Amino acid sequence: MREKISNGLARRIALAAQGFADAAPAGVPDRRHLARVLSRTGLLQIDSVSAVVRAHYMPLYSRLGPYPLSLLDDATGGRRRTLFEYWAHEASFLPVETWPLLRWRMERAARGEEIYSGLAKWGRSNEALIESIYRQVVERGPIASSDIEGHKGKGGWWGWSEAKHAFEWLFWAGRVTTASRRGFERLYDLPERVLPRKILDLPTPSPEDAHRELLRISTRAHGVATYACLRDYFRLAPADTRARIEELVEEGELLPVAVEEEIVERAGEVVGQYRDLLGRHRSCSLSAIAAIRCSDFERFWHILVRVARLLSISRRVVLHAGTLIHMRGTRPGETHPGGTRPRGTRPGGIGPGRMPGLRERTIGRAMALRKHTA
Repeated sequence: MREKISNGLARRIALAAQGFADAAPAGVPDRRHLARVLSRTGLLQIDSVSAVVRAHYMPLYSRLGPYPLSLLDDATGGRRRTLFEYWAHEASFLPVETWPLLRWRMERAARGEEIYSGLAKWGRSNEALIESIYRQVVERGPIASSDIEGHKGKGGWWGWSEAKHAFEWLFWAGRVTTASRRGFERLYDLPERVLPRKILDLPTPSPEDAHRELLRISTRAHGVATYACLRDYFRLAPADTRARIEELVEEGELLPVAVEEEIVERAGEVVGQYRDLLGRHRSCSLSAIAAIRCSDFERFWHILVRVARLLSISRRVVLHAGTLIHMRGTRPGETHPGGTRPRGTRPGGIGPGRMPGLRERTIGRAMALRKHTA
């Protein structure tokens, strides 16, 4: 019989899994504390948003308090590198030990599979340019796409030059990686000149074994999660994961539970968690808002549904002309002020419209969440 847990316990498990129950560092946070956070989260999403600092610096602050930014900078470059960049659920910093677990994705990308469709199509038509750019990395790396003469972008975030397309194709395929950044611009180099030799020499697991391990990392990071949440953490396809999750349940590593109250929308929905978390964190008393404070932007857009379930609320987010508007959440059964969903928005999503009756506050790219729990 499936064990039942309350919404409150599910919330405490989720918070503890993300490291919010860990003791604050006694002194200045160091590499040990960074490793502790990454052992919880498994990754840090990289983002260009910089209201205060780049958004990927902020999750560490919410877990460690004030820390030297060089702590993350040093971990992502140089001889003592412990993190590398690649695609998880988005572009992310990951522990270097994760590199072999993502080789299956690199191999598929090299075949034009499971990457942006436009980039895959471009790659099939520009093999000669890709190889030319690769030779430039071999001879000149680390190198940025802007260092390639005659290749200028069209402006904007996605106005990539032909050289940038080639670099990103090679990055997806694992033939180059990020050596460092110049501002926010990637400097590309060969993996063998960037990653520790002991990591490159690790055996390549089968895709099935890699998917199992990535799901374990996802489960540790979530504590309690739906199937969709577990899969989304590393953007794993349903065909790659459903059987793997069933295997982890069969082996006793995942425990199906029924979550009471409003966290589960469909009867019989399965959530997974590590067994020992149930006993370890029943008494964890934390503010529910701590796990989704604005500093945790690395998962913000992807966890709205999860947050709404954990906090028993729904939330409307509207991005309008640089103004972030979400001054009010609604509990189940409530409606928006004015009684209808604003035109131009999607339910529970992002849209260009305004929300009638709500106070607007221009906060640039900074974010603020308000607590709407009883």
